[in-house]
Amino acid sequence: MKKTDSPAKPPPPGKPPLPTKAARPRTMYLLNQASLAVRSHLEAALRDLQMTGIQYTILGTIKDHEGISSAELSRRFFVTAQTTNEIINGLEQRGLITRKEDPANRRILRMKLTAQGRKLHDQCDRIADRIEAAAFGWVEPRDYEALREALRTLLKGLRERAPLIKPAAEKRRTSASST
Repeated sequence: MKKTDSPAKPPPPGKPPLPTKAARPRTMYLLNQASLAVRSHLEAALRDLQMTGIQYTILGTIKDHEGISSAELSRRFFVTAQTTNEIINGLEQRGLITRKEDPANRRILRMKLTAQGRKLHDQCDRIADRIEAAAFGWVEPRDYEALREALRTLLKGLRERAPLIKPAAEKRRTSASST
């Protein structure tokens, strides 16, 4: 080490250091491939119910967070409000959810499942249970729980830090305004 080089800061207690050079294959690639592998089976199984994975996930989120708005859903799923509204409109047209104006702010529409939406969600849950059992049944229980905890921590951190980097157009605007 040169005299001018400063040693790397140690990671916080309990956190392993990240490699200085990107691991191959990249972690985000592995995470995406695992998701795609499991999600493709879910999508295929939900087709018989005329549902998609994201529709099922949105129904579950509305069930667990009754009164959530589409803007809150968009932030939760890292997608645009337009994308979320297209899905929500389809679910509403099918009679699976209802939307009601928020009394404090009439521009916000609060959602909840209908009886039909609850019934369909329960059917989707049974399918997802079978797929998860097949996908993860061979994993040791302690490893499975460690994976779930690591993924929860990752999602929480990503939601708190979004966006991770500024889009290129925003960087150009920022640098142009400072000149």
